[in-house]
Amino acid sequence: MRKIFVCFAFAIALPAAAMAGPRNQGYTQLSGDEIRTAFADRVFTEHGHAALRFSGDGKITGSKDRRAWSVANNTLCLEGAEQTCFDVWRKGREIQMFAGEDEGEGSLSGVLQ
Repeated sequence: MRKIFVCFAFAIALPAAAMAGPRNQGYTQLSGDEIRTAFADRVFTEHGHAALRFSGDGKITGSKDRRAWSVANNTLCLEGAEQTCFDVWRKGREIQMFAGEDEGEGSLSGVLQ
């Protein structure tokens, strides 16, 4: 019985999670040029983590595992031991980033300064 309840609760929550996506929260998805302009020579402070400085020459300081950044196909790519590319959404200074089509997968959120 409990298993049925958990499945039912998940089925009800799933549409609510989809509605909570960045577009429905007033965020706008950035193009490659907008990503480059927004991040070059700026600091991204991830909620609860250290600040990352994105230099105009493609380097990142403030992180041990992410050492470089670039823009490819309208995504922000962070490089270190491996490369991860994110769709970038912005509302004012607030940023949400998602790796992959599932907005819960590989997400980062923070503020650009």
